[in-house]
Amino acid sequence: MSKRKTIDLEQGWDFMQKGITKLKNILEGLPEPQFSSEDYMMLYTTIYNMCTQKPPNDYS
Repeated sequence: MSKRKTIDLEQGWDFMQKGITKLKNILEGLPEPQFSSEDYMMLYTTIYNMCTQKPPNDYS
């Protein structure tokens, strides 16, 4: 079993903000390309990993 790299709050939050902004633009009908399956899985995995890291890096 390989050890996952710890994602710090600033790095993870920046990535999540980009995904949230993209989703808001799509929902508001602004010109924005749809999420690719790869983009969606990267966003989901980042959020999951941040929420399941060991303390003090557990951001759930």
